[in-house]
Amino acid sequence: MAKPLSLTIVIPVFNEEENLPELIDRLEKLVPQMGRPCNVLFIEDGSQDGTYALLAKARERLPWIGILKFARNFGQQIGLGAGFRHANGEIVAMIDADLQLDPEDIPVMADKLDEGYDAAVGFRRNRPENVFLRQIPSRLANWSLSKLGGVKFDDLGCGLQVFRRSLFQDLDPSRTVFTHSDVFAVWRGGNVAQVPVNFHPRKHGESKYSTIDLGYLLLDLLITFSNSPALLFVSFAIGMAALGLAGLGLAGSLMAWTFGGEFPLALAMFSCFLGLSGLFAVAVGFINERIARMSRVLDGAPRYIIDRLDEPAVFAGAVSHE
Repeated sequence: MAKPLSLTIVIPVFNEEENLPELIDRLEKLVPQMGRPCNVLFIEDGSQDGTYALLAKARERLPWIGILKFARNFGQQIGLGAGFRHANGEIVAMIDADLQLDPEDIPVMADKLDEGYDAAVGFRRNRPENVFLRQIPSRLANWSLSKLGGVKFDDLGCGLQVFRRSLFQDLDPSRTVFTHSDVFAVWRGGNVAQVPVNFHPRKHGESKYSTIDLGYLLLDLLITFSNSPALLFVSFAIGMAALGLAGLGLAGSLMAWTFGGEFPLALAMFSCFLGLSGLFAVAVGFINERIARMSRVLDGAPRYIIDRLDEPAVFAGAVSHE
């Protein structure tokens, strides 16, 4: 058999003091059983609790743990971009630190890349979450992405994903594609496998993502990967305007027929004007966001600042070469 590819596990953390002890214990058992050279890189995203102290203590006895500490909180997605940049494995695995996903699922996903896939993304078989606040918005996002972007995932946004590092090798880590690494892998022509993974309720703390945040991520995805976001929203605006006019015309006709009064043309026209103005404002907002992102890239302003970087050693003590 070919030599297995080396692996770096990237874990962004923000105020996860309560979850870290169990996570580190599980990683300590997992890494020696990985069957490939492996290390772990924590992205400490400006936590305000004892997260960094716990990581530093763990690194003293586990040299294959590395810590990239941000100067302040820059956000999970920017942290993932920094993780890809500083990972030294041929494979990069991403997993959240909240213990809702099992790190023990990583070896199965990494084996998919040994088989020739470019990426493996998880889909959660069981989701003990609020149906209205989590499950329905997630299904809506999956459906929207499938229809608008032509990318079909059973579980868009699962926090457990594994990639060939070469997929992102030539990218600036501040690029927004790291917000949607799984979609980018498909967009770039990668061969992506979906792997069922376990999912658990959160034991400690609260989710860092609200339903509004999830909606923002979907809109961010459309802006990032659409070649013509203006056309997308102009089409949406025209469609909604047509529906609005038809509805007003029908309602006015029914009112005139029912009550024998005259159709309030001025009110209807004013309502249409307000509706079209609102849709136009939405379209302009998205176009402005796209231009603002281009401006940030041209300005060369850093998206994050590193306070300290302790690079991980590579654990290779139990690597099989059969």
